Amino acid sequence: MPEITALPTLPHSPLVQELATRLGTRLADMKGSFGHIFTPTTATPAPLAGHLYDALLLPGTLSLTPNPAATLQNLLPYVRPEGVILGWVLGEGSLPELTTACQKSGFTPPPALPAVQDVGSLLQTLKLALPVVDKDPLTVTFSNPTKMLQNLKQHNGLLRPPHSGLVTPRRWQALLHSLPQRPDGKHSCTLSIIFFHAVIPGQGLPQAAKRGSGKVSMVKILAPI
Repeated sequence: MPEITALPTLPHSPLVQELATRLGTRLADMKGSFGHIFTPTTATPAPLAGHLYDALLLPGTLSLTPNPAATLQNLLPYVRPEGVILGWVLGEGSLPELTTACQKSGFTPPPALPAVQDVGSLLQTLKLALPVVDKDPLTVTFSNPTKMLQNLKQHNGLLRPPHSGLVTPRRWQALLHSLPQRPDGKHSCTLSIIFFHAVIPGQGLPQAAKRGSGKVSMVKILAPI
């Protein structure tokens, strides 16, 4: 089996805990026995040779890696046939408040995020079975804009792109004042969380019939009377 490379992790925060709870609920709703769970982190040693897991959890991991396909491909050998892969990534449509504020204050907006179709294509490219991808909105509220930007930076949501220019106090204040304020004086950011799961192919899963093996002609069924 390939060695597990060091994987980035998110801070232990209420936001990450909430998403971990939602991920756990989705796993509990799936049919089957998935008691032996693997959640790779930077501190996770490689599993013993030949040791396969029932489920692989990826809480935000693919959002933090430069090559999500390679990361996932590297982890697939540790999951048993008909085992499941579940995870979430920060998706397209997240942080509209920050994007608008950056445009108004002359900063480069945050980098583009994957769409639901992108995540679905990734699962299909890796030939995983029964892929399911959906979005879940989440709003996080802060007492002031400074705390909001600090929190996003801690969660790798505020990645300063190259060529964004010199960050002077005046430009930074312009960014803070451009962030929309709620009627109660607080600030919020909107996240679009893409959850996904798929199954490692196995003999117990339904298999598509080979082309031309059908015994009933669809031409005859659909032919006009």
